[in-house]
Amino acid sequence: MAASGVRGDPVKDARARRRRGRVLRALVLLVVLTLLGAGAGFGAGYYLASKVTAQATVLVSPLSGNPYSPQGSGDDLLNLETEAQLVASDRVATKVAATEGASSSVGLLSGLHVTVPSNTQIVEIDYEATTATLARSRAQAFARSYLRFRSERARSVVSAQAARIQDEIDTLTAQVNRLTTKQNDADSARRAVLQQRINGATAQIVQLRSSLTDVQTGEVDPGQVITPAHVVSRDPLFTQALATGVGAAAGLLLAVLVLAMRSRARALRAPTVPDGSGAGPPAVAAPAYAVPAPAAPAPVTQPVTQPVTQPVAGLPQEEAPEPARSGSTSVTVPGGRSSGA
Repeated sequence: MAASGVRGDPVKDARARRRRGRVLRALVLLVVLTLLGAGAGFGAGYYLASKVTAQATVLVSPLSGNPYSPQGSGDDLLNLETEAQLVASDRVATKVAATEGASSSVGLLSGLHVTVPSNTQIVEIDYEATTATLARSRAQAFARSYLRFRSERARSVVSAQAARIQDEIDTLTAQVNRLTTKQNDADSARRAVLQQRINGATAQIVQLRSSLTDVQTGEVDPGQVITPAHVVSRDPLFTQALATGVGAAAGLLLAVLVLAMRSRARALRAPTVPDGSGAGPPAVAAPAYAVPAPAAPAPVTQPVTQPVTQPVAGLPQEEAPEPARSGSTSVTVPGGRSSGA
């Protein structure tokens, strides 16, 4: 007869199949979550890469008619913060819209961000757009429009000051003319008094004309763009690659955490039986209660070979047991009773 083939242990085969299934499921989970994380990172990177930021740097000079001015009161840093708010004002946005050909100034302000570095006279103008060209163009336009707005405010203040000085000059000139007319018709004593008043008004006119000249010829310097607009955001390809890598790493980490939790839960559910080679079914634990000990056997007396002829003490004479016959045995049973064979 041909020898039959050796069959494997079915318990070991089942365990091996379960291990292979767990490894396969773990690999699938790792791959799926890693790909999902990479996809999410790529989407976020694509969105971030579609936004380009350009920055222009402006050095602000003190200028009359503006928050940061030579005659300004209070903290200069606070005045510069107010200057930063002027960059995002509707007046400046309207000028930028006219320069850039935009339909609305409100839409232009959505991509604008202005900051003032600490302890400086610098205003940084950042603009975010979909292309680098558009971001640079609008950041530069906001910087120039802001400086032009400061110049216009200064000129309007100068014009108001010059008009006020000129009004005072005209008033004093008219007064001098009236005093001169009165002087011609007055006597000598009156004429001397009027001459003093004429001299005082004339001196005031001279001072006002000097002030008017200073105001009209004063330099209007709103500041300057010390750093033209340039792109400060990262390269779009680098941003996409970085976001994709971060997403893939996050997905892989999540898969590892899920597998660790599943392994711990499986270990808690498994029975605590040693996994020995060729072990049979699980051993049954001994019961926790105690098994009572077996009862002791009843005492048996030795066989009696001599007949009992004496009466039993303590019993009446008529109740004495009969004499045992020769050759018989008697057994004392617990309880004081005897039986004969």
